[in-house]
Amino acid sequence: MRRIIYIHVPKCGGSSFGAALRLRYFLSQAVINLDPGDTDQPAAPRMLADYARRQAQLHRLVARGTRMISGHVQYDPALHAGAAKDYAFVTLLRDPVARFVSHYNYLQRCHPSPSRPATLAAFLDTPDAVRLASQYLFYF
Repeated sequence: MRRIIYIHVPKCGGSSFGAALRLRYFLSQAVINLDPGDTDQPAAPRMLADYARRQAQLHRLVARGTRMISGHVQYDPALHAGAAKDYAFVTLLRDPVARFVSHYNYLQRCHPSPSRPATLAAFLDTPDAVRLASQYLFYF
């Protein structure tokens, strides 16, 4: 079986796909988990530090030869051309507008914040909206 790195882009319907891959590769699989980090730190630096940690973990798992790795990680062309050249990189993508609206609704439901506008229309004018809208660019 070919080795796989599954790049799980948030809100693209990939949780079930990732679970199926983990079952198929049960004996040699790993999930790169989220780490909220120091919640007293501002969101942007905290997120960047977490993604750097995830990338380092991805490199360690590839070096160990883990057959299936999944997580919210960025595509790394140098890793793909080097240590992970024998891995297939896979992902699921969704219509960008549908993904954006789904992500906003998810945040409102699961991570409510008084600082986030209560309506989608008001949210569109925020820096967080720009970040959510450019997720594909961030991951790839």
